[in-house]
Amino acid sequence: MSTHPGAGPGGGLVARLRQVLEVLLTMLQSRFELASLELREEMLRWLGVAFLAAAAFFAGQLGLLLLTLAIVALFPDYAALTLSLAGGLYLAGAGACLLFLRRQLKDRPPPFGDSVDELKKDREWLSSLN
Repeated sequence: MSTHPGAGPGGGLVARLRQVLEVLLTMLQSRFELASLELREEMLRWLGVAFLAAAAFFAGQLGLLLLTLAIVALFPDYAALTLSLAGGLYLAGAGACLLFLRRQLKDRPPPFGDSVDELKKDREWLSSLN
């Protein structure tokens, strides 16, 4: 016979320890999920900032276009050359920006997703020890 309480065939101490560990892992998982949601909200805020930056970029491009047209009006003999060079420059800039944005906005897994998955696996493992 064992003299320690909870050390009997039911494994009271081990069962208690497992319960405490499962509660701790559940708490950690919820914290990671919350952090993930907060990070997503922050990313959405930055996406709004990026939209405003894109609007400023568009307005700047429109300003460049009008400046180009003003140059064409001042020097009508070089209109075709001016418009061709300016158009090529603007299209190259737009293409470069789009490539950069595409690379930045590719689908990515949710932040902390791997950590949450690992914590779920830990909980499942602990549950399987019964």
